Amino acid sequence: METQNLEAVEKKSNLVKAEAYQARSDLEEMIATIDAISATVFLGDRQLANQVTGLLTQQIDLAAKDITTEENIIAGLEHNSRIRAKLLEHRCYLNAMLVEINSILLGIAEKRNAINEMRISANLVTARLNSELSEELKRIKGEKSFIGFAEALGDSRSLNALYVEKERQNNEHLDALADVNKASLDLRKKVAKAKTEAASTKKAIRGALPK
Repeated sequence: METQNLEAVEKKSNLVKAEAYQARSDLEEMIATIDAISATVFLGDRQLANQVTGLLTQQIDLAAKDITTEENIIAGLEHNSRIRAKLLEHRCYLNAMLVEINSILLGIAEKRNAINEMRISANLVTARLNSELSEELKRIKGEKSFIGFAEALGDSRSLNALYVEKERQNNEHLDALADVNKASLDLRKKVAKAKTEAASTKKAIRGALPK
């Protein structure tokens, strides 16, 4: 019975591992898609939008000079002021977006650093386990006995109590992974929407190019 309990808990633990790795793979694939959209939106579309703004502003200035006379010079100056005010308003809007984006990026950087710290900690725990197993290998070869390792690992809990606890943890982990998968599906829809909107925005940017 004890062996059966151990095998059942081990099987579910390996299931958690497999589902966790699959979830991470799916998330990393989605993150790659998000990064690709980000590169297109920021490095491509943003630069093009700025270039179009600059080009249109220059052409407006040139066109305004062509129609400026002594009679309408005041109107021309007012027109220029309104254009500059429009550009200033837009610049301040973009600055607000940049500040907010930087704040979000700081949070992302902190979380990514936290992930690295968690992975380092996990690697250290595994290194300690490997050290224990290495020592046990040396002991078995030297003493030809099973007693030492069992005594070293002994604690106040019975093996059955350990199986119950690990079964509970396995179930909690599977529930958590189910929540992650559900949230991941919702996020995929948002990513797909952003990709569609990015394509529409690029079309709008190109549509504003002077003919």
